[in-house]
Amino acid sequence: MQKGNLLDCGVIYAATGEIFFKEMRTSIRSIRAVHPDLPITVAYSWEGALARELLTGISGIEYLDLTKVVQATGLNMADGMERSRGVKINTLKYSPYKYTLFLDTDTYVRKTLLPMFETLRSGDTQIVLTNEPVAYYPKDQYENMGRADRPRAQGLQKLSNPNFFNSGVFAFRDTVREYGVDDFWVSAFLEQANAPATSNWSRLCDQSALNKTLKAFPEMPRAVLSNTQWNAQCKILHELYKQGRWNDIHIIHCKMVHRLGVDPKRLTASEYIKSFELVES
Repeated sequence: MQKGNLLDCGVIYAATGEIFFKEMRTSIRSIRAVHPDLPITVAYSWEGALARELLTGISGIEYLDLTKVVQATGLNMADGMERSRGVKINTLKYSPYKYTLFLDTDTYVRKTLLPMFETLRSGDTQIVLTNEPVAYYPKDQYENMGRADRPRAQGLQKLSNPNFFNSGVFAFRDTVREYGVDDFWVSAFLEQANAPATSNWSRLCDQSALNKTLKAFPEMPRAVLSNTQWNAQCKILHELYKQGRWNDIHIIHCKMVHRLGVDPKRLTASEYIKSFELVES
């Protein structure tokens, strides 16, 4: 791959806690197998020494300490989940790159990222998004959910929801800040975090706040890439493999990859991943 194609491009992660730094290490190594020289920034709070220790030996890593930024939001720094979300929502503002790809720590890059960056650099595009699948959540699960719980999907209705975007894989230009999108995401999240909620997960769902932000800026030029290729979550892996579309995947977004590896037969044999049968095509 020509280096000039990725000029001014980079990847940013937001991570707190040893488990997530180790998960991110696997993700970064997957990038290095495809793009040995692509700049990568790790945004964190408090745990810079741990991040550097766990990423020792991987080249081209920069570190971005957002501790003071997160503290200034008033979020509970003692709550690891709350603190990690505080880091993530500030990556739009503080990424050092002209063209940035944000990746959650549980992603795995299988193929070139160049088409993602080329889409971002095309015309006036400010942000490149990927859709969320439409999963089935039983009603009684929400009724019985505790404050610390995250709802667990129990089926797949559609591979993609054209009206809802995932916050674990998206790319943006630095000029997105001229629209005020960076500040709006932070404000939307903090409003949500401080409101009464049925669970800690719903209160701290940065994805809900991102979608609220996107709706507030309909004039902002954007592009959408297929999540079946660019954000293949656990919920759709079984169906993609069954349809013979596995080799089209550029980015897998699934914690199971970090436990089982990327062999599709082994991965899709998982009872959890197999549980997502597509009920509507």
